[in-house]
Amino acid sequence: MEKKLHPSMLDEHHEFIEASISKELSAMRIFQDLQRDTGFEGAYTTVRDYVRKLKDNQRAVYMVIETLPGEESQVDFGYIGTLNVGGKRKKAWIFVQLYFTLLS
Repeated sequence: MEKKLHPSMLDEHHEFIEASISKELSAMRIFQDLQRDTGFEGAYTTVRDYVRKLKDNQRAVYMVIETLPGEESQVDFGYIGTLNVGGKRKKAWIFVQLYFTLLS
């Protein structure tokens, strides 16, 4: 028997919650960020249960890169929340470049 999917008050924040889970933030931290950034007025248990369901559907994926120092540079791009820009809430993204050099 297939489970029926019911809409959640958190569906509109799904992308934000997924990004927060990928940063390994706790359900409590996600709840607090939602309150601060979006004015979310629901209960913590609602967020906790939503996060639990999303985590149950995900598998951790890791890729190990082995190089000598100075051979490679790495970049990361991700969602960091929302900012108030001109009185409107805008999604904020960040691009970070990491590089390592060999010191002798």
